[in-house]
Amino acid sequence: MKGLEGLEQLLAELPEEGQRSRPDLFSISGFPHYEDVLSNWYAYFMDPSGPHGLGTLFLEVLLELANAKDAVTIGSSMAVKRELTTPEGKAIDLVVHDGEETGEGIAEAMNAIVIENKVYHHLNNRLDLYFNAVRAESKTGIVLGLKRTETGHASFVSVTHRDLIDAVVRRLPITARVPEPHRQYLIDLHQNIHELTAHMEYSNEVEFFLKNTELIQRVNRLERKFKEYLKGQLGTVATELGVRLYPSAQKCWYLCLPKDDQVYYSVLLDDVLAQGTDLMVVVELHDTEGKDLQPFYDAVKPLLKSDTHADPPLHNHGANWIQYATIRIPMSAAEDGTLSETILQRIQQDLAPILEKADEFMKPKTAPKNV
Repeated sequence: MKGLEGLEQLLAELPEEGQRSRPDLFSISGFPHYEDVLSNWYAYFMDPSGPHGLGTLFLEVLLELANAKDAVTIGSSMAVKRELTTPEGKAIDLVVHDGEETGEGIAEAMNAIVIENKVYHHLNNRLDLYFNAVRAESKTGIVLGLKRTETGHASFVSVTHRDLIDAVVRRLPITARVPEPHRQYLIDLHQNIHELTAHMEYSNEVEFFLKNTELIQRVNRLERKFKEYLKGQLGTVATELGVRLYPSAQKCWYLCLPKDDQVYYSVLLDDVLAQGTDLMVVVELHDTEGKDLQPFYDAVKPLLKSDTHADPPLHNHGANWIQYATIRIPMSAAEDGTLSETILQRIQQDLAPILEKADEFMKPKTAPKNV
């Protein structure tokens, strides 16, 4: 396939995109791939006496995957230690044991599991020091990672995060009563591990890209060419309005006077770039935090047209801005060469009066002082 004639066939062959997952505790908190955070969650679920109600399920599955079921006996008296310091000053991510913690590690244990947790970092730890710091009659070592790896230590076995969490979920009986919010915590952990693993897999999407790199780059160049066309059309509009066009952002451009950082037109490219449909233009107000916006809404309500979205604002307002009143410009206007004229006309008719009210609201004019 070469040139534009191959693009339609290329699009028809695109693999299905993986469904975007809902936000979870990990992504919301901003720690989706931190090893320490993941270790904390493992410590929580591996504690047999924890409030999650899973008992020793995590530990049973872990030993099965490591083929160490007969090497270590686990029970409800097991404790979980995070960041156990070895005599050499090294930190072991997780130790599950039935012994006692001392200044030199774990002592007098009958059974112990020494766990090193890896996400994106390479395995270059002194596993021998970790293993020796835990004194137990029966013990085994496990390296948890996104991929199976050679541990370099005879007593450590590699197990993947995904194998562990999937096996735990499969082992849950249908009638298992995992109380809330612990059930939701388990779901979030399961989802987060799948998200992490997805970045490491050679997926259909990766294979498709490698096979169609030339045409995909062609598509990217076409998008850049379209944006250049759009800049030209909006540049004409900006000149007629007496403002400047600021096309710096990826999906949101601005039409405003230089240094005007409170009230301006925002051009939203989302729909036209994703679906080839409408270009949207909105009135945007900044520095709205702490302001009572109702007087502004009341003032512009009579100015709104039936096809101009208004209340509530297009986007949930953040701490400091709102986007209010929207016009949609169908891209069919580009086919007959009237795009810039259409944008200008709609802005002047439908948005300019609203922008004027917004400007008065955000920057009230002060009466001149009597001399």
